[in-house]
Amino acid sequence: MENNKRIYSFEELIPIIKSSIVNHGVFPLSVTGSSMTPTLYGNRDIVHLISPDYKAPEKYDIVLFKRTDGRIVLHRIIKKLPENRFLINGDSQSWTEEISASQIIAVTKSYNKNGKTISCNTTAYKLKSALWCSTRKIRPFIFKISSLLKGRIK
Repeated sequence: MENNKRIYSFEELIPIIKSSIVNHGVFPLSVTGSSMTPTLYGNRDIVHLISPDYKAPEKYDIVLFKRTDGRIVLHRIIKKLPENRFLINGDSQSWTEEISASQIIAVTKSYNKNGKTISCNTTAYKLKSALWCSTRKIRPFIFKISSLLKGRIK
């Protein structure tokens, strides 16, 4: 049986995503990369994207945005800044970047992880996100310890 799945570039996907999320639509997107680990794992988890016109981006939201160099990225808002700007950070990273609201393509409404759907609008999700964001500066240490412990367990 032949696999008829087509792989799209992000440049091809952006118009498809935008047309899908207009009028309260949802676009499921497979996560790639590792910058959102441990919240999201590439080639496993799926995010459900909605329009930023439907849900204004706010602190702790995971957003799909276009960098000024043209790359498309899925990261978390860790702080709202003046003049409709945001401080963004990948969950596995300790560094940040600043983007404008106009760069945001979509906001994550929920995601599938390990067969479960996790809503991004619950108090539990926001508390977990706040806790994780508070570890940003010590994440390299956290990942190092985690790696050492995993090595000893195996």
